Amino acid sequence: MKRIEVKSKEYYISPIQEDLILYTTDLNEEIAFSIFSAQLKKVGLARNLDQDQLIKFFKEINPDNTKISGLIKVSMIGGTESKDSKNSLSNLFMQLQSIDNNNDIIDIKSCDTCEKIHPNSLEVDCYHGGIRGFIT
Repeated sequence: MKRIEVKSKEYYISPIQEDLILYTTDLNEEIAFSIFSAQLKKVGLARNLDQDQLIKFFKEINPDNTKISGLIKVSMIGGTESKDSKNSLSNLFMQLQSIDNNNDIIDIKSCDTCEKIHPNSLEVDCYHGGIRGFIT
């Protein structure tokens, strides 16, 4: 099984495939999120992206700007109860809203962030987009 690490300020997008895991460790105050789209046949993991990186990430996921409701499933994990984490989460929500532009393309499936219980390290299965925590 191949494993690819996604570090702070990075992202990785892959076609749906068996035998590939994307992972990130030691999130602490940072927020990571995964995407999965069966229609686009893509899976991805991003961590602590700025606005320009986030826009680029979604353009690479959906280069033809396909507008299907629920096209891209998003799961967010990480952060602490700190003001920085809460601000990052708020900014991420606003940026996703702007990228979605009221088209309902982005479907936020889970938001296990900040004060909610979540793992500090996680991996994403590139076959079905499932997320699981792990200890480094």
